[in-house]
Amino acid sequence: MSTQGKINLSVDGLQQFSTNGKTYTGLSKDEIINSGINELTCVSFILDVTGSTIMNITDAEGQTHKMRDLMEKALALNIERAGESDRGDNILFRIVLFSYDIGVMEMCGFVPASDLIMVETIPRLVASGGTNLYDAVGVSCEIANDYIARIYTSGMKINHNLNIMTDGRDTTFRYYDEETPILDWSEGYEYTVDHVRRAIHALESNPYVLESITTLFGIDDSKNSETFSKFLVDFRNHAGIENVLKFDATPEAWFEANEFVSNSIQISSNKIGGDAQKDIKDTFGDLSDEFQDLADEFDADI
Repeated sequence: MSTQGKINLSVDGLQQFSTNGKTYTGLSKDEIINSGINELTCVSFILDVTGSTIMNITDAEGQTHKMRDLMEKALALNIERAGESDRGDNILFRIVLFSYDIGVMEMCGFVPASDLIMVETIPRLVASGGTNLYDAVGVSCEIANDYIARIYTSGMKINHNLNIMTDGRDTTFRYYDEETPILDWSEGYEYTVDHVRRAIHALESNPYVLESITTLFGIDDSKNSETFSKFLVDFRNHAGIENVLKFDATPEAWFEANEFVSNSIQISSNKIGGDAQKDIKDTFGDLSDEFQDLADEFDADI
């Protein structure tokens, strides 16, 4: 496979955008209008490629796997399922990688899943560096919010599905009640949990978005399980993330989590494409119940 970087795509109508000094790519408004598409599900994947994701995981049969490799397979399978569905042109994927070493890097912009399945190889997710989780989530929410506002036309139906996958807490040492960016920790890092909360709220209250689902997937390597659970609870409560699932870092659990993500994307897309609009959050809650074995009972008092 190629080294870590952008996915090379030959997609008509890709355009570069910028918001608050941050650039990203996506299908242009003109291309969307010309294609006759009037409803979209925008899917953002935020993937942790910090140093700890290189660790070896042992499955039920005693075989070892690297967490990064399991993440690659899950990503490829989600792209394949969405791209081969009858709604592959209506599902736009944006894939973001994060770690201290690479910052917050766009692997690909908002492009149709049907185009992504034509990519022969997904660039290797090289694992290194610490966890700049707040930056990754905050930036990604702002970009999704900006993109949706740019492509919206009267009568268009848009949903957003945000999936955050991490195996550790943010290690930028920022406090929850900070209102202003910290710029002296390391060049380029600027988001606190308060910024993340505001960015998620802005996306979920975007007048052009019918439904926005945000899910935080906590990958538990069992080394610091109690501390990690505490972080997930705090992050959920302070950032306003509605759905949190924690699962063991094993191939079996990865498969179940991947099923969850794939199904939630299809639900978001199918519901918006139907004549009757049902609250996707209700359906998502039903789906969550099916995979309750993956989720811990989170208590705000932990």
